[in-house]
Amino acid sequence: MTYKEQFALTFAIALGGLLFVPLLSGQPLWDDLPNWFFDHAVRVSSYQEILTSYAWPLTFSVQKFLFSVWGHRYRNYHAFSIFLHLVNSLMVFHLLRKKGGVRAWFVFLLFMIHPASVIAVGWMIQMKTLLCFFFAALAFEFYCFRHYLAGKVFAVIFLILSLAAKSASLPLALLLFIFRGKGAVIRKHWIAIALGGLVCFFAAVKIMSSELVQESGRQAHHAHSIQKAPPTFAEEILNVRPKLILRTIRYYFLESQLPIDQAPVKDIDLDEEIVWDILALVFIIALFRFTTGESRNYYLAGFVMLLPFLGFIPAPYMNHTLVADQHLYLALPFFLLGLFHLPFPNNSWRILLCAILLPYYLATTHASLSFYEDDETFYSSVLERYPNHLSMALNLSSFYLSRKKPERALILIEEMEKKAEKNERMRKNRYFADIINFKKQYVLPALIKDSPSMDRSGY
Repeated sequence: MTYKEQFALTFAIALGGLLFVPLLSGQPLWDDLPNWFFDHAVRVSSYQEILTSYAWPLTFSVQKFLFSVWGHRYRNYHAFSIFLHLVNSLMVFHLLRKKGGVRAWFVFLLFMIHPASVIAVGWMIQMKTLLCFFFAALAFEFYCFRHYLAGKVFAVIFLILSLAAKSASLPLALLLFIFRGKGAVIRKHWIAIALGGLVCFFAAVKIMSSELVQESGRQAHHAHSIQKAPPTFAEEILNVRPKLILRTIRYYFLESQLPIDQAPVKDIDLDEEIVWDILALVFIIALFRFTTGESRNYYLAGFVMLLPFLGFIPAPYMNHTLVADQHLYLALPFFLLGLFHLPFPNNSWRILLCAILLPYYLATTHASLSFYEDDETFYSSVLERYPNHLSMALNLSSFYLSRKKPERALILIEEMEKKAEKNERMRKNRYFADIINFKKQYVLPALIKDSPSMDRSGY
């Protein structure tokens, strides 16, 4: 790398860091408090207990260590998340530069400032996503570019660490096999690959078994508050599941290329006409059919990384989660690579594309940073975009009550009740019963001054 390139890289990283500086003043969001700063694993459990009893032991261990050092100095956690994101951006540049060409610069810049990265950086609990990406990138480096047995062993180790941070990297094992799965490489290192595959399999089983124990508790909690029959098998297979998958595919693909939805958490409207999903699917199929081989492969790799969030690969906490941009973080470099490997006549067109996207990404990212200031702005930004989002309304009501504003909580809940009167899907939503119970148990008693103390960590 020349001195000019080193200067340009340093300058870009410095500007990227400055872009995220407003996040330093952010307060804990959503489950930051119950799942980090007041979590049993962080405050009480030993590192040995975390290693043997928790689904993502690396994440909880890092959280416990950082809390022992920084306590409730939240600025430090935000600074560490920004640092991790910049390091991940450099890892993307390092991996792509091995192939040469200007595409490495384009993808590096757009990944670093992409609006979909903001939630992973601004939401402290999503440090697990940043750690998962970091170790996944190391696994990719050692497996694809270190052509010796020790490199494969280190790749397996880093993949296990990535899974121990967050199970979203499970599809990476498949991608590693695809990228280096030809000819002499497999014959030469088949023992390492077989052993690595077994280790990763048992690590995944261990993680998933831990998740099943924890998830059963969540389901038991909801069983007491939700009195509705689950969808029939026919409804799930023929109606709900296909719509959900198509809508999620459409959202993540469009968000990776031209992000227009800045809300931190999305709400998939299953009542929306399916024609837009079909058109998006036709466009993606046409893209796969008529584009070049490399572009097609990178787009395919991006969709492979999204498989846990589409329900195709069992992964702890990944299959029944809200649609949010942090799930796009690991797939984002592949989607951007697919975009810049489209069959343009020459690099001038790619430079023009980057020149158009760069200011748009910067403006969109800068505008969305304010959503991560505190719980109120976070939940309100979602409700402004999705007024019927019941789980966000429940969380915002809880926030109001914790700030001794039961009147505002009651107004918000009653607004959701009025909307649900004309919306059957809202009434069937699992959070509708929760928000009604929350009103009866906490909001109304608070208004007559005889409420028990409200613990935010309960919701």
